Amino acid sequence: MSLVSSNLGSTPSSDKGNSASVVTSSSYRKDLCDANTCLEILEQETEKGENGSACKVCIVKQASTAVTLFESIPLSVKLIFIVFFAVASLIVFGAILISQAAFQINTAQYIDRVSSISVIFSDLIQEVQIERSLSVKYSAGRITYFELMAQLNKTDAAVGAYKKEALVWEKDIKQENV
Repeated sequence: MSLVSSNLGSTPSSDKGNSASVVTSSSYRKDLCDANTCLEILEQETEKGENGSACKVCIVKQASTAVTLFESIPLSVKLIFIVFFAVASLIVFGAILISQAAFQINTAQYIDRVSSISVIFSDLIQEVQIERSLSVKYSAGRITYFELMAQLNKTDAAVGAYKKEALVWEKDIKQENV
């Protein structure tokens, strides 16, 4: 086990009197970093509640190894990776936009169908209310039978339009469920 003195310029020496080694982060020589020393310092700093800053040298060495590895890749391969990731991201974002647009179109078609049947249903309700009003007037003797029959024909036409639209609506719903 190595003992690093508190002097930054000193070299490691063995501790013949103690079986445990003492290494402090303030006395750590960055040019002597190896895996065992970093682990010892990290364990000591963890016991003290410190953040393990002594291993920054190892992190820098690992980063420089990654940079060296990246530098060894040929430029043409790097360009292919860049183009591949750019095109892949465009395809993914394009697919997302297309699916959102398709959803909006389907929603707009649904709203159009609901509004068309709502208008027809409102017309039917209006004609039934007029018929009710004329039925009361006919019962009171204020209007003739022919005026009531004219309204009954209008109501029947509104019922026919509603049934026709309801059949189309039902057919569309069945097609969507298939």
